[in-house]
Amino acid sequence: MQFYQINSKQMPWGDYGNTLNYGFFTWDEAGNYFVERVGSFVPPIYYKFRHIIVLGETIVPIQKASLKGIDIKVVHKRKIVKLNWQKWDTNAPLLKTPPSGEPEDFIANRRHNQELADSLPDFWVIVPAKTGKAIVDKSKSYMDVSRIVLDSSAWDGSDVFGTPELGSVFCTEKAKKVFEELGTYLDFFAIKSLNSLS
Repeated sequence: MQFYQINSKQMPWGDYGNTLNYGFFTWDEAGNYFVERVGSFVPPIYYKFRHIIVLGETIVPIQKASLKGIDIKVVHKRKIVKLNWQKWDTNAPLLKTPPSGEPEDFIANRRHNQELADSLPDFWVIVPAKTGKAIVDKSKSYMDVSRIVLDSSAWDGSDVFGTPELGSVFCTEKAKKVFEELGTYLDFFAIKSLNSLS
């Protein structure tokens, strides 16, 4: 069984571009999920803070794929601000930055636009299962995916999951193929595994 670590595709302009494209994602102790982001462009599927965010009807093929162990929840639009940055030249230096210089102020310093929020499709989140075990070689760089080995003897067969040891999210080949057909804003990194189930 081949497993993959999921991450968001890096955008131009570093943290500025990532904030423009992916915004913020939070949740509370009651199990409610929230997005704060710019619009009107929203990627159909993207990764944020150990969860996979899905826009509107993009959720339908995921539901039809019968992926094991995934929990799909509605996401509330806590704050949506208007900024049509998609027209900016991504090969040039960033056209605008917040006066503070902080990327989060693209959202924090703008007013919520209820009309825009209402015009956007529903947001959904795939909440990964907690299963498996990660063995981490701490002598390697944090950015080196070869530092992670999954022990699948403790894996319950879920197609999208996180382990108790890491904040990362992993998926199977089946889930990877489904997600890749829905958008281009996810990156997948092959992860070695022990005791692989086939």
